Amino acid sequence: MAAAGGRSVEAWLRARLPFAPTDALVRPELGTPLLCILGAILLGFAAGSLPAWRAARLSPVEAISTAGGGRA
Repeated sequence: MAAAGGRSVEAWLRARLPFAPTDALVRPELGTPLLCILGAILLGFAAGSLPAWRAARLSPVEAISTAGGGRA
């Protein structure tokens, strides 16, 4: 969708700018989506690690007895 949106913006700009370059303004590369997916996976791992680490340190009885699993 981003590549299609980029192409439509490029076409819109070319229609309005008399000095637009003849080369493509937007060039999607294959590595960019893979890098974005990898970044999202790493961010999700980092965001889930701290709560999981805290939960692993609690005993089951303590986790159930406290409201929300946090320390009172």
